[in-house]
Amino acid sequence: MWQEKWDEDHWMPGPCPPGDKPAALCLLDQAIAENRRAAAAWDKIAADRAAALKPNPLVPPPFRRDSK
Repeated sequence: MWQEKWDEDHWMPGPCPPGDKPAALCLLDQAIAENRRAAAAWDKIAADRAAALKPNPLVPPPFRRDSK
């Protein structure tokens, strides 16, 4: 019974549905799409890191005129 539960939890559909396109081209398209997704994720992580490390601009204190 545990094997059936494990199989159910770890089931994944095939990457290429039956169709006119050869399986090799379908797998290649899948790999390209995954690489682009991973690259976009790493670019977002790098941009977020750069934004977090960017120093805050210094704000000058308000101008005060001493009345003497």
